Amino acid sequence: MRTLFLLRHGMTEANERRVYCGSTDLPLSEGGRASAREAAVRRPLPPCDVYISSGMVRASQTLDLLTGRKPDRILPELSEMNFGRFEMLGYDTLKQDADYLRWIGDESGAVSCPGGESAQLFRKRVLSGGSALLEMPWERALVVCHGGVIVNLMAAWFPSEERGFYEWQPAACAGWRVLFDQDRPVRFESV
Repeated sequence: MRTLFLLRHGMTEANERRVYCGSTDLPLSEGGRASAREAAVRRPLPPCDVYISSGMVRASQTLDLLTGRKPDRILPELSEMNFGRFEMLGYDTLKQDADYLRWIGDESGAVSCPGGESAQLFRKRVLSGGSALLEMPWERALVVCHGGVIVNLMAAWFPSEERGFYEWQPAACAGWRVLFDQDRPVRFESV
């Protein structure tokens, strides 16, 4: 059995302000750094064969604060969705914007954020990154990435689980421990 720890990065200013932040490469906020340090003490992670980050500052900082390690590998496919023109804006600012309303109302996932990605393209990129991850040699791996990435990976790996977006999305510095039999996901639990 292979074990993957799939964790969400710590809080950033954008998370605290409740605005869209995908391709904007923000560091952790002061509170995010403090919470990551607390999580490292409260819930120490076991040693892993490989430590992976999306390469975004907030993910790599979280990895360092949780484990004292820099990433061994960077998987940019596991970066958060590019929200284009909606980056660093929140619902209150966007709720009258026709492009935004079209995007959030699109159940097919085909509508792109202006200058950004569609949900379909984002999912395709993330699943490509997930495949690359599973092709790497490891018995125990730790990945620090982003909420939307984790949602898409877990929904794809466990399609029989009837969970909504926010049920798969972990809190900051939390995530899932996923067990694989070869490259087939067989079980998960929250961490």
